[in-house]
Amino acid sequence: MDPPKMFYVWDFLGEFEPLHDQNLMISAGSAWVNPDDGFSMYLPPRERVFVDSGGYQVSANWQGKYPYTVEEYLDWAERIGADFVAGMDYACEKNICDIPVDLRMKKTVGKQLEQKEVMEERHHSFEMIPVIQGRNIEQYLECYDLLQDHSLVSDYIAIGTLCERRAPKKIINILGSICEHVPNSTSFHLFGVKISVLERREAWHLLDRRVRSMDTAAWTHFSGSSKVDGQRFASNREQLKLAFSRYDEKVQEYLKAMDEQATIDVGDSGEEERVRTSF
Repeated sequence: MDPPKMFYVWDFLGEFEPLHDQNLMISAGSAWVNPDDGFSMYLPPRERVFVDSGGYQVSANWQGKYPYTVEEYLDWAERIGADFVAGMDYACEKNICDIPVDLRMKKTVGKQLEQKEVMEERHHSFEMIPVIQGRNIEQYLECYDLLQDHSLVSDYIAIGTLCERRAPKKIINILGSICEHVPNSTSFHLFGVKISVLERREAWHLLDRRVRSMDTAAWTHFSGSSKVDGQRFASNREQLKLAFSRYDEKVQEYLKAMDEQATIDVGDSGEEERVRTSF
């Protein structure tokens, strides 16, 4: 399999040339305006579009209820020419406390079952990507098994609730455990995975073999010594251009290194090894 594709999160930026002809991740939760106006978002020329259902906004901001129907979600995705559409889910980040994680997992499965039934009644040009949710490894595996019980699994599955995890090693451990649990033919999309995971060389072989894509909004950040005028976040269009250029350059260099060196023996120490690149 080719190295993972990075999808860059697009969020109300209007015309923004650096993201032209890129792979874009768009959240339905960010594009939703209100029941009268529905979805509204400018889209630039793009390579591929992956649509996220907005499961985080649902759990964090909308009392656990989608403000749009399954049909509205799917119709909007069709109108904007989506290539991949995530199963509607309920995020499980620690800062969300509306209902227990186990219930959010079960609601995730139930919502995706509803989505599948709607899709079977109509024709859509995009591919639905099932989403597994959880906070610990056991919950992710249970969620996968529930999806499987309802014939919702496919050979391309997304893993949610990764964005807020600060330790790359935890993400790698979760991915590794899921890979051991599912068929070898299954590949993954990782929601919200940053460069901090790509730079861990001990993860390259796993990422290169099993991960088809990932997405990030972290390109709007200035990292560490790369701060501009003391700022960590880009605050205007010129800074956004600079931030994207720096971030994409790093991503492409890591993906190239992964493609060329994914089978490197990193030793038996068991310690994390961070790759130092040339930028």
